[in-house]
Amino acid sequence: MEFADALGMLHEQLETRGAELVGYWPTAGYAYEFSKADLGDGRFCGLVLDQDNQPEQTPRRLAAWIAEIRPGLLAAD
Repeated sequence: MEFADALGMLHEQLETRGAELVGYWPTAGYAYEFSKADLGDGRFCGLVLDQDNQPEQTPRRLAAWIAEIRPGLLAAD
Protein backbone atom coordinates (compact mmCIF):
# COMPACT_ATOMS: atom_id res chain seq x y z
CA MET A 1 0.00 0.00 0.00
CA GLU A 2 1.10 3.51 -0.79
CA PHE A 3 0.11 6.97 0.39
CA ALA A 4 -3.67 7.17 1.00
CA ASP A 5 -4.42 4.15 -1.21
CA ALA A 6 -7.31 3.03 1.00
CA LEU A 7 -9.09 6.30 0.28
CA GLY A 8 -8.79 5.68 -3.45
CA MET A 9 -9.98 2.09 -3.11
CA LEU A 10 -13.04 3.19 -1.11
CA HIS A 11 -13.78 5.93 -3.67
CA GLU A 12 -13.69 3.40 -6.49
CA GLN A 13 -16.13 1.07 -4.73
CA LEU A 14 -18.56 3.88 -3.85
CA GLU A 15 -18.39 5.35 -7.34
CA THR A 16 -19.23 2.02 -9.00
CA ARG A 17 -22.28 1.80 -6.74
CA GLY A 18 -23.57 5.19 -7.84
CA ALA A 19 -22.78 7.17 -4.72
CA GLU A 20 -22.77 10.96 -4.95
CA LEU A 21 -19.23 11.80 -3.93
CA VAL A 22 -18.07 15.08 -2.40
CA GLY A 23 -15.01 16.43 -0.66
CA TYR A 24 -12.32 16.31 -3.32
CA TRP A 25 -9.04 17.92 -2.26
CA PRO A 26 -6.08 19.38 -4.22
CA THR A 27 -2.89 17.33 -4.48
CA ALA A 28 -0.74 20.49 -4.42
CA GLY A 29 1.53 20.70 -1.39
CA TYR A 30 1.96 16.95 -0.90
CA ALA A 31 5.13 14.95 -1.60
CA TYR A 32 4.44 11.36 -2.68
CA GLU A 33 5.32 9.02 -5.49
CA PHE A 34 1.98 7.29 -6.09
CA SER A 35 -1.46 7.14 -4.56
CA LYS A 36 -4.71 5.48 -5.58
CA ALA A 37 -6.38 8.53 -4.03
CA ASP A 38 -4.85 10.75 -6.75
CA LEU A 39 -7.44 11.14 -9.51
CA GLY A 40 -4.82 12.38 -11.97
CA ASP A 41 -6.43 15.78 -12.41
CA GLY A 42 -4.80 17.62 -9.52
CA ARG A 43 -7.24 16.27 -6.93
CA PHE A 44 -7.39 13.58 -4.31
CA CYS A 45 -10.73 11.79 -3.99
CA GLY A 46 -11.03 13.12 -0.46
CA LEU A 47 -9.11 14.92 2.25
CA VAL A 48 -5.64 13.47 2.72
CA LEU A 49 -3.97 14.18 6.06
CA ASP A 50 -0.24 13.42 6.19
CA GLN A 51 0.40 12.98 9.88
CA ASP A 52 3.88 11.55 9.28
CA ASN A 53 5.35 14.38 7.21
CA GLN A 54 3.03 17.38 7.57
CA PRO A 55 1.15 17.19 10.89
CA GLU A 56 1.25 20.99 11.21
CA GLN A 57 -0.95 21.25 8.09
CA THR A 58 -3.74 19.09 9.51
CA PRO A 59 -5.75 21.75 11.39
CA ARG A 60 -5.75 24.14 8.40
CA ARG A 61 -6.57 21.42 5.87
CA LEU A 62 -9.33 19.97 8.01
CA ALA A 63 -10.95 23.35 8.65
CA ALA A 64 -10.86 24.28 4.95
CA TRP A 65 -12.25 20.88 3.89
CA ILE A 66 -15.12 21.03 6.40
CA ALA A 67 -15.99 24.58 5.29
CA GLU A 68 -16.05 23.37 1.68
CA ILE A 69 -18.30 20.33 2.17
CA ARG A 70 -20.57 21.63 4.95
CA PRO A 71 -23.00 23.63 2.75
CA GLY A 72 -23.69 20.65 0.50
CA LEU A 73 -24.19 18.30 3.41
CA LEU A 74 -26.55 20.68 5.18
CA ALA A 75 -28.55 21.18 1.98
CA ALA A 76 -29.01 17.40 1.71
CA ASP A 77 -31.06 17.31 4.93
